Parts: sequence; structure tokens; C-alpha cells
Amino acid sequence: MSLQSKTCSIRFDKVKTTNKDRANKNVITNFAEHGLILQREFFDKNIAVEGNASKYTIIKDGDFVYNPRKSSTAPYGPLNCYTREEPGIVSPLYSCLTPKNKAYTPYLLYYFASPAWYSYIYHNGNQGGARHDRVGMTDDLLHGIPILLPCQEEQDKITAFLSLYDRCIEAQASKVEALEICRKGLLQQIFSQKIRFKADDGGKFPDWEDTILSDILTERKLKSTGNDEVYLASVAKGLVNQIEHLGRSFAAEDTSKYKVVKPGDVVYTKSPTGTSSGVS
Repeated sequence: MSLQSKTCSIRFDKVKTTNKDRANKNVITNFAEHGLILQREFFDKNIAVEGNASKYTIIKDGDFVYNPRKSSTAPYGPLNCYTREEPGIVSPLYSCLTPKNKAYTPYLLYYFASPAWYSYIYHNGNQGGARHDRVGMTDDLLHGIPILLPCQEEQDKITAFLSLYDRCIEAQASKVEALEICRKGLLQQIFSQKIRFKADDGGKFPDWEDTILSDILTERKLKSTGNDEVYLASVAKGLVNQIEHLGRSFAAEDTSKYKVVKPGDVVYTKSPTGTSSGVS
């Protein structure tokens, strides 16, 4: 039995089924950093326009979804595999493919998470696309991505090895989540003064002073020139670049009315999230 690897173009079928009756409410976003996740889990609501949901593509477990929007973590756009049991729907801006040979799916999941396919897109794709933040990806270009394909036995070895790291990451994420819950409790106790600290010599610090926000902060009203990067307030990460965090921009075309923020500024959003009534 030959164990040689070969370079080939994996054959895919294009996923074309749309959500015509709007029955599927599982709106999925393809994030550069987080992969394919439910919008309502990430944003605490669906942000898809209800009237356009009929044009969304229905994806199933094992389908691959390509988002042409570029970011620092996905310089040629994220190409992720959908792994949920229940079907979801994605924006018609995405390209959706399903491998003709399902045996390749676990291997391809990791292959497209690597930069192994970037060179082909760099040399063959239109990097500007319709907008500067997108790759001009055609169906033919996407179908033609060359893949170095080991024999099935080595594919299984690779996926088993990398899945060990995934399980370690999941275990570490659980530890981080526990620490975050503990930190949240400590914040509540510290700022309700149930916990007070002492000076290095063991003495008590003075009583806290009552003040209001306007006494210590000044509102910044400077507006954007329209060419500035757009940031959002995230509960977990604070102020982050919108495209890098979400894999796409949700900003208006004209951002000239957006406010400018500078290092050290405090930002508050009125939009509630699943873990906070507002973020600062």
C-alpha cells in the first residue's frame, strides 16, 4: 500500500439551498477568530435583517463556509467547517461548499485552519475585491484550491493529533471561565466595600470619597474623518477592532459621525449583552 502524499484539488459541491420559507432561525456568522457560531449566542440576538433571511443559505454539519472579509487572523478570509447537528443559515455573501468525499472533512477542517492555502489565493485571487477588506473570490478559484493530501491513514493520524490540542484548549478555557466568574464576584465585593485592603504597615486606608463621573471624566465629542478604524466594546476583550474581532464590519458606510476614541478613554455602550447591561 502506497503512503505517498499527493497534491490535488478536492472536489466540492456548492451548497445552494436557501431559507425561502424563513423557517430556519439559526443565523450563523463566520468569524475569523471564533469560527462558525450562532449570532444569538455571540450578540445575544440575531443581527441578520429579517426581510433578507429568505436569501440566506442553509448549511449542515460538515459543510465548509468561506467569508471573503480579510483580517489580521485570517488574511485571506476564514474558511471554516460547520460542526453543529442542527442546520444553520448564513449570509449570501458567504460561499458554501460540501466535500464530495466526506472522509476528507476532518482533515480539511484543520487544513483550512492553517496558512497552507494562502499562497494560492495570493497569486490567483483579486486581493482588492469589490472593497479593500475583501478577497475577490470566484467559485472557480475556490474550487481550485490545491490541497496536499496524505493517505487516509496519515490523515487520521493528523486529525487525532491536532484534536488532542483542541481538547487541551477546551480544558484551559474552562479554567479561564472559572477564574472570570471568581473575578466578577471579587469586583462586586471590592466595589461594594465588603472587601477592603490595608496599607503596607497594616494601617487602614482613608474612607472612600463620594463623587460623580463628570468630576473625573470629560466627554470627548471629536468626530471621525471617515477613514478611521472602527472598534466595538466587547465584554470579554474591551475595545477591539471590529473586523479583527468579528471577521467583518457592521459599521455604516459613512462613519463620519462616529466618535473618535484615544488611549485611556472610557467607552460605554447602551446595547445590552448576555453578560452585561452595558460595556465600558
